[in-house]
Amino acid sequence: MYSSYMKRAAGFFGLLSGLNKTYLDVCCKALGDPRLSRAEVAILLSLQGEPLCNTANGLCARLGFSKGRISQALVSLEEKGFLQAGVSSRDRRLHPICLLPAAQPALARLEQASRFFVEQILGDIPQGDLDTTRRVIQNIHRNIHQLRQTLDLTSPHI
Repeated sequence: MYSSYMKRAAGFFGLLSGLNKTYLDVCCKALGDPRLSRAEVAILLSLQGEPLCNTANGLCARLGFSKGRISQALVSLEEKGFLQAGVSSRDRRLHPICLLPAAQPALARLEQASRFFVEQILGDIPQGDLDTTRRVIQNIHRNIHQLRQTLDLTSPHI
C-alpha cells in the first residue's frame, strides 16, 4: 500500500505531466500539420522561448525527451527546413541549433496556440492566485536546481 505522501506526489506530478501533454496537443492541433510530432513541436517552442538552450543535450534536459528522440526530431525538423544544426567536424555531434526563416509561419501559429492555451487554463483564476502560483513555481524551480546540484545531476536547463 502506498503512503499518502507518495499518492500526493504521484497526483501532483501526474497533473504537471497532463498539463504539458495537453499544451503540446493544443500546439500540434494549431499547426494542423500531422507531420510534426510532439517532440518536434516541443523543440520549436523551446528554441523560440529560450534560444540559448540550443543544443541537443540542453533540449534533452529541458524537455525530458531521450537523446534518441531529440536527435530524430532535430533531423526531421532540419529536413523540413525549420532549423539548422551545426555539426562538429571533430566528433560529428550536433552543436548549436538555430531556427530558420521557414519556421516563422509555424512559430506564429504556435504563439497563437500558446495564448489560447494560457487563456483557457488560467483565464478564470484570480490574479492574486496566479501571482502566488508563480512565486511557488519559482521556488520549486530554485529547489530543483539546488537538488540537481546536490545530487550532481548536471543539467544546465531545467
